Amino acid sequence: MLESTSQGDNFKNFKDVFKLRNSECPLQGWEDGKRATLIQKEKAIAAAFRGGKLYLTKSYLCFWRSRVFSQKNITIPLCDVTKLEKMKPFSFLPGSGMSIEIHVSSVEKPYVFGAIINRDEVFNQILQVAQAAQLAWAKEGGSEEEHAPSDDDADISD
Repeated sequence: MLESTSQGDNFKNFKDVFKLRNSECPLQGWEDGKRATLIQKEKAIAAAFRGGKLYLTKSYLCFWRSRVFSQKNITIPLCDVTKLEKMKPFSFLPGSGMSIEIHVSSVEKPYVFGAIINRDEVFNQILQVAQAAQLAWAKEGGSEEEHAPSDDDADISD
């Protein structure tokens, strides 16, 4: 869907998929997205992982789920983020299980994105955009510490 050959078409597809204002487009270096896996720890192991790409704009972090109609895509306003953390929920994931956990004020459970190439760079870029926007959660630097999930977080059920 976002794999268009023309940059103009790619920009239009991005707008259509995420339903954002015309002023929102992927930042430099994020035009093609960053491969990531959405980890839904509350689901059965077979259904817990959804591949796709992350896109960062000046105001949003967007996740495009590959092989799924756009209704399943996620648009996270950076102003609604309450905490950004580095996590290691599952050591068997690519990259030694390193992931990013994003807590959002309007969502009960945090979003967990794993299998991200250059996870620390992606984390830092999200943090830099939020700091430039002077968002309160970014002033604290997100959370540079590596956290393993608690027993409750690691529970995967049907």
